[in-house]
Amino acid sequence: MERVPRAGTVLEEGEDPGSERALAAAGHAGAVALHFAHEYDLLPPDQLAAWLQAYEEVPEGSRYLAMHYGHLVHVNEHDAPAVNGELLVNFGLAQDAAGWRERLAGLEAAGATEVAYQPAGPDIARELSAFADAFARLPA
Repeated sequence: MERVPRAGTVLEEGEDPGSERALAAAGHAGAVALHFAHEYDLLPPDQLAAWLQAYEEVPEGSRYLAMHYGHLVHVNEHDAPAVNGELLVNFGLAQDAAGWRERLAGLEAAGATEVAYQPAGPDIARELSAFADAFARLPA
């Protein structure tokens, strides 16, 4: 059994991935993706430079704590300027229902038997319902 963690939001038809709702629901995951990319050298340094610059004001001894403040809960003040709709789309965290179905079908084809989804934002019921609906429409 392979479990795959997922976070993000299902966009409404025509919704901008940088909308206030989408950022509230998936921004925390975008910040975590940035941190992961930085820690494991997954993005070129020039793509992370502006984001990392926001942490230069934090004393080096407490930078790690500042960088991880709010992880999986909210976007902290240092991450906020870098977390936008483009970032959410690039990391696959804000997609319409068809995009999520494609992603979930790909995970299943790769052997995933469970998906652990972390809803977030001010409307958890909406996030759960939208994700469950996308998942329920997978071809059998």
